[in-house]
Amino acid sequence: MWAIYWRFLLAVIIVFLLTASAVNFLPILQSVPNPRFHPSVFWLVASAIAMASSQLTSHGLIFVFFGKRMEMSPVFWGRLTSYFFGLFASLAALTLFAQAVLPPIFWAAYKLYFQPIVLILASLVAGSFILHQVKHNNLM
Repeated sequence: MWAIYWRFLLAVIIVFLLTASAVNFLPILQSVPNPRFHPSVFWLVASAIAMASSQLTSHGLIFVFFGKRMEMSPVFWGRLTSYFFGLFASLAALTLFAQAVLPPIFWAAYKLYFQPIVLILASLVAGSFILHQVKHNNLM
């Protein structure tokens, strides 16, 4: 399971750095008039970059990091890639919801603490959930 965790986390870090570079060098956030929507736009761009980078291989971006050594089925890699997209898309939706509902002090705490914790823990949860699901359904 730890092999899945570090591969997923490495892919999250790479997509995060690519997104930060894209947002820094391209006028993506400047085209959004309300700065309260910037975190949601950031995660939507991260989701688009994750989708685009996962199209480079047949099994997705996470497979690139020595995934062949794990000898998992294509179903496993497909589900892991789907959860990878879903992580960034759900962060975008959750951020949009949180900025609309939460008071400013909780909104700041959400951005500062919750999002990084989700990025770290989602790797662990996704890997263990998919591994359990694949073993339970005999898809290995």
